[in-house]
Amino acid sequence: MNILGLQFSHDASASVIENNEITFYQEEQMFSGIKRDSNIYYLFEELKNKHFDTIVFTHSKINLKQTHDLIEYIALQCKNNNITFNKIEPDFDHHLQHAACAFFNSNFENAYCLIIDGSGNNIYLNGQDIGCEIESIYEFSNNSIKLIFKICQGVDKKHTENIYSINTLSLGHLFRFACNIIKSKEPGSVMGLSSYINENKIKIFDTDGILYKVKQLFLLDILKGNIDKFNFSKAIQEECTQLIKNKIDYILSLNPDANICLSGGFFQNCQTNFDVLKKHRKIFVDPLANDGGTSLGAALLVAFKNNIKISPYTNLYLGKQAIYNFNINTVKEKNCSVEEISNLLYKNNLVALFQGRAEAGPRALGNRSLLFNPCNFKGKDLVNIFKKREWYRPFAGTILHEYCHDWFDLGGKEEIPYMSYATKVLPQKQNLIPAITHVDGTCRIQTLKKTQNINFYNLINSFYAISNVPILLNTSLNIAGKPLTNTLEQLLNIFNNSNLNYIYLPEINKLISK
Repeated sequence: MNILGLQFSHDASASVIENNEITFYQEEQMFSGIKRDSNIYYLFEELKNKHFDTIVFTHSKINLKQTHDLIEYIALQCKNNNITFNKIEPDFDHHLQHAACAFFNSNFENAYCLIIDGSGNNIYLNGQDIGCEIESIYEFSNNSIKLIFKICQGVDKKHTENIYSINTLSLGHLFRFACNIIKSKEPGSVMGLSSYINENKIKIFDTDGILYKVKQLFLLDILKGNIDKFNFSKAIQEECTQLIKNKIDYILSLNPDANICLSGGFFQNCQTNFDVLKKHRKIFVDPLANDGGTSLGAALLVAFKNNIKISPYTNLYLGKQAIYNFNINTVKEKNCSVEEISNLLYKNNLVALFQGRAEAGPRALGNRSLLFNPCNFKGKDLVNIFKKREWYRPFAGTILHEYCHDWFDLGGKEEIPYMSYATKVLPQKQNLIPAITHVDGTCRIQTLKKTQNINFYNLINSFYAISNVPILLNTSLNIAGKPLTNTLEQLLNIFNNSNLNYIYLPEINKLISK
C-alpha cells in the first residue's frame, strides 16, 4: 500500500510510505527557506509522477470549509504534478498522530505514549468544544489504541474519568512565552539559559496529581521584569521536568515495566529527555516530535487501520538527495581526501558537510552539518557568532559509537543516533571538549556507527587519528532563524555571504574553498 501523508499547519511536511516502508519525509521549509512554513507547494514537485492508494492530510487548526478547500488544493497540485491517487481523506487527531509517529518507529511491541506540545486539535464531546488538547497519554497494545488521559486548554472542568479541560498555559506555550521575553529566536534558548543558575527557588505550578496550572503571578512577574531571565529560565526548565517525571510516575503506576514513547514539540527538550531517561530506561523519544512528524503519524495510522505493518525507519536520511549542480566557474573547487578535511578541522576551520539525502527532523546528523573542532575552548563562541545565535546556546557533538561510553554517560542507552538527549560528559573528559560541553557538564550527542553514515564516520575517525578525540562539534547547517540547508544552491548562498570558507562534498571527493 502506498500512502502519502501531508501536514498543513506550521512545520508543513510530507511523508511517503511505499511497499510497507517509510521512503520519504521532508518539511516544506527546507525548499521555501521560510522557517516553520505552513504551506505545501514545493513538496508536490518532489513527489511528481507517483501513485498513492491514499493521501491523508492533517491540520492542527481547521474548519469544515477549509477542509473542503484543502481537498481541492491537494487534487489540483496532484494534477499539476502528475500524482495519481485512489482517495484523499482528512485526519485531525493531532496528538494521536504524534503518538503513532513515535510508537510505530520505536520497535516496542507495546507502549504508553505521552504527548505534550503547545496545542493540538480542538476536542469535541457531545458536540461541545472543550478546548484544544495540550497533553495526552495513549496505550498501544495488542493491535489496539486506547486513550488513557487527555488535558485540554479551556474552562476548568472534568468531562469524563480521563478527559479534563484546564484554564492554563500549555508547557509548549510556556517555553514560547519565555522565549519571546528574552527576545530569542528559538524556545531551545530557554533550555540553554537555564543551566547558568544552579538552584531554582521559584515555583511556577499549582498541581493536583498530574493536573497542573501555571501560576498567573509568575507570568506577571516575568512581564514586569521582577524575575531575571536566568532565574525564570531555570524555573521553567526545572519545574516542567519535574512535571514530566510526575507523569512518568503515573504511567508506571499503571504498569511498572512500561515502555514509554515521548512526542510532541515539548520533547525536543533534550535536557528533560535525559532526566526522564535516568528515571526510567525504557524510553523512546520521537526524533520527529515537532508538528512536521504528524504527516508520518497520519500515514502510519492509515496503514494501522488497514492492518498493514510498516517497517520502522532505520535512519533519518529520508529527504531530498544532494545534487551537485554548482558551476565550477563561480567557485574554487578541487579533489580532496578525508585526511585533508580532518586537518582543516583540527586547525580550527569551520567546514560544511553536504552529502546524500537531507535529514528528517530538526537535527543535523551528518548530511547537512556544520562541523568544528570540539577541543577549541573558544569553539562555542566562534560558531555561535557565525550562526548569529545567542552566546549561551550550547552545541551538539557526534561521537564514534565504539567510544561513546568512554566519554559520556548515556543513561543506560547503548546508542543515541538521533540527538534526543543532553547526556552527561564524563568529568575527566570535560576539559578535553570545551566547545561542546555546556556549563552544566552536558552535551547533546549523536552516536555514529560506520553502517549509519560511512563518510561522516570516516571523517570523525580521521580527526580522531590526529587529535585523539573521536568527536566533532556538529550543528545544523543554517543561520539562526533559517531552516536547515537543503540544496547545494542554498549552501553556496551561505558560502558566498558569510565567512564560511570550506564545503566538503564527500560523495564526489570535492572541497569548495575561497
